[in-house]
Amino acid sequence: EKMICSILLLITLTSCVCGVFEPPNTALNYQAEESNNITVEWRFSSKANISLPSLKIHCLFVLPELKVFYHLDNSVEESQHEQFAGRVQCDKDALSAGRVRLHLSRVRTDDSGPYLCRMATEFGKKIKEFSLNITG
Repeated sequence: EKMICSILLLITLTSCVCGVFEPPNTALNYQAEESNNITVEWRFSSKANISLPSLKIHCLFVLPELKVFYHLDNSVEESQHEQFAGRVQCDKDALSAGRVRLHLSRVRTDDSGPYLCRMATEFGKKIKEFSLNITG
């Protein structure tokens, strides 16, 4: 069983350039070069099939000022700060596997900093932090 867990962990860590492993109660840190893309992912349950109408996501860029990074409420994408407009998308295909994935394209150095996301589905609620470090 320990070997299986180790293999699954290795597969999870290598399944995405950015990494998708999410240790409990820790912030995720992503690094990328300017103009690359980043995928941020959270798991609700491997057995969950999250329905889009039940999904609510509210993500904020925290410093130096609050900016809406991504906002989805009952299948409707709400307005976001102009810094992120047109660059953030939710991967709706990942929902069937119990995952919430946000893709940020064409990252910029001013995207660097801490983020806070609140998510709710029929399977529960999560509050997660992550940070981006974008180099030029």
